[in-house]
Amino acid sequence: METDDRALHGANILEGVVMDAWFDAARRHHGEVDAPALTRQALGGGRVRLFASDLIPHSLANRAIGLGTGPGPVEALIEEVERFAAAHARAGLWVDLPALRSSRWDEWLAARAALPTGVGRYVLVHRGELAPIARSGHRVSRIAAHESERVGGLLARGLGLPGEAAAPFGTLLAAPGWHVFVAREDDRPVAAATLFVAGDEGLLGPAATEPAARRRGAHLALTATLIRAAADLGCRALFATVPDAGSGDGAPVVRNLACCGFRLMATTAGFVLPPVPASAAASAPVRSPRHPRERRRESAHVRRAQGDDRPLAGDR
Repeated sequence: METDDRALHGANILEGVVMDAWFDAARRHHGEVDAPALTRQALGGGRVRLFASDLIPHSLANRAIGLGTGPGPVEALIEEVERFAAAHARAGLWVDLPALRSSRWDEWLAARAALPTGVGRYVLVHRGELAPIARSGHRVSRIAAHESERVGGLLARGLGLPGEAAAPFGTLLAAPGWHVFVAREDDRPVAAATLFVAGDEGLLGPAATEPAARRRGAHLALTATLIRAAADLGCRALFATVPDAGSGDGAPVVRNLACCGFRLMATTAGFVLPPVPASAAASAPVRSPRHPRERRRESAHVRRAQGDDRPLAGDR
């Protein structure tokens, strides 16, 4: 695999922009809320973005983007991340770090008793190759204005998000820069995929297919459509990030992307900072719960119920 730090950096920047927009939508939906409920912070000149939400116990809303990439002192970033994590101890903080990273990050993870989640990312990039025409039997079209709420719910469920996240998704899909397509069966949306464009770069955003409609080519058809849409919008680079639990769950998506001209450029490893002091975490044994493979996708990113607030690990 050809490792391209610029591709990882570009994908991280766009994901940070997307997360900012999602948080804005969530704030509008939930109204005026206390700062700890939906909080964000930029570090390293905007290269690193931190997000935390007490409202949504999911890694999408409680995460660090961009750690371990680019120049700059590691110690200063670690101090800022620790302050942010301490201020949002209820949420826990999921972090992605490049597979090729400074040993100082590994020293910090060990001292902090960070838990490997098993959910890293594949980072892929598309440089404008012509996308194939994928025939799946679905009718692929842009989302209709009245379908935002329904498609937002489909995407939220596909990501394993709680119901509180569906409405912000619906709001986000109608925002500038977003291009949303659905695959239909009998005029009913059964799959959706999103594209976010900023300047001459784009990011494939959330995508989901209803369980009963999977393995029928909907994702491949939607991906090919989004690539052509990105080219029409002037994108010179199109990024995609695919979570994987180390069990091969992300492999079908990566294969579809490869068929459409994407190249794998980087991988990351996922960790979660326990919402307790490092000394306490190190003194107690941590056992990662195991779940059937079909439950990993829905549950790996979600905190345990109150009373046992350790984040789930290794079960996407």
